[in-house]
Amino acid sequence: MSDAYDELTDEHRAAAGMLERFTSSGDEALALEVADLLVSHATAEQRIVVPELRRFVDGGDDIADEAAPELDALVTAATAVLGADQGDLASLVERLRAECVTHIERMEQAVFPAMREAGVDAAALARALDAPD
Repeated sequence: MSDAYDELTDEHRAAAGMLERFTSSGDEALALEVADLLVSHATAEQRIVVPELRRFVDGGDDIADEAAPELDALVTAATAVLGADQGDLASLVERLRAECVTHIERMEQAVFPAMREAGVDAAALARALDAPD
């Protein structure tokens, strides 16, 4: 049975690893790949996780009100990387890395634990995340 929290955490680890590899390689294709991953990831969290957080977690609106702008910032930073010229890429990926770190901390330290504690079904959440838009 799939667990959405584990899947999303795995995506966090994958993105963080890709961002680290970019630092040493400067590989444009890698930057575009991680940016694409993070746009999809953050968009799915906006579409599925945040509404469930608001719906099922006591105090979830407050947590969501903090997480939502961070998700927007992550999408904005990733989109900037996708549209970057080679000369701007390193600075834009560094901004993306900072947004990613903030995002990971919020989701893994506040959002996921609150949702688990509230009993939000991880398998149902995974199915929703895996469903086509």
